[in-house]
Amino acid sequence: MHDPDYRRLGQEIESEYQTESAHDAILRLITKHTRYAILSHTWIHGSPGEVTYSDWIAGEFDKHSAGHRKLVNFCKTAWKDHHLALGWMDTVCINKDSSAELNESIRSMYNWCQRSTVCLTYLAETDKIEDIYRDPWFTRGWTLQELLASEYIKFYNKEWS
Repeated sequence: MHDPDYRRLGQEIESEYQTESAHDAILRLITKHTRYAILSHTWIHGSPGEVTYSDWIAGEFDKHSAGHRKLVNFCKTAWKDHHLALGWMDTVCINKDSSAELNESIRSMYNWCQRSTVCLTYLAETDKIEDIYRDPWFTRGWTLQELLASEYIKFYNKEWS
């Protein structure tokens, strides 16, 4: 951000601080002005599977697992194709051990998608465009919400192309 951007952001924070808590105002404005990619995907079942929030925090995950490869490829693709240094992936961003955080995350999912710069959709079982309709991504519960909320969606096959 350039100086005028910081000044404008500061004025918005000051203005919003009058009507809501400082924490809520700052969090809302940061998410409003932050560019990030969000990953839409199906969870890997079985072992080795997804890297979860608790795995990530503890630093205890298999760096050769399919879940870690998916996380790394998501980050690389967000940067390489979309010039985004931040990403939101439910498996590592939601603490499912906390029912309060899980509930809040479920209620906020539409907003996370809507505010993202791009929704990267990973079709883990699709090789070529002709097979896209067979991918399990189309049968999961969040698919419609992510399609409706996200302004810009980019589809990637299992090779991230």
